[in-house]
Amino acid sequence: MHEEDLLHRYGHLPVSSIRLRLAEQGFERSCAAIRVKVTRLRVKANLDGYSACALAAALGVDAHKILLWIRGGLLAAKRRGTQRVPDQGDDIWWITRRAVKQFVLRAPEEIDLARVEKLWFLDLVTNGRICRWLATGCARSGRSVDADRIVTCLQMPASLAACLVSPVRPWS
Repeated sequence: MHEEDLLHRYGHLPVSSIRLRLAEQGFERSCAAIRVKVTRLRVKANLDGYSACALAAALGVDAHKILLWIRGGLLAAKRRGTQRVPDQGDDIWWITRRAVKQFVLRAPEEIDLARVEKLWFLDLVTNGRICRWLATGCARSGRSVDADRIVTCLQMPASLAACLVSPVRPWS
């Protein structure tokens, strides 16, 4: 397996954990080198998942609500493997896009559609069709897309962030 493939596969982990995974495959890199490569490849922008805080922002709820769903078994999540201690809020939860969709379909009464990030939610439940549809519309209409701001705020895949255009105008 190539080094870049490993970076994409383990991009959701902290740099120290990525370093260990690379070392297991025979790639010796410093944490700084890995951080630079992850940034240049935009690995974090293309991850298939969310932190609990990012998901809370997308669903329009408090992060504590997300943690309640995780602890209650409604929402599948795993720890990222960071070195955070309990005083720092413990390790970060990682929730895959698939787990979010399963949660939404299994417990729709938990979601307040008035508070959800509309285009993100539609893209989630339509398996990316909304994003592709909007992306082609943006290209046709020549609208500019402020994807970097959305990626930073919600930590969502860049392909989806490109679709969350403000304002969304009807096509002529």
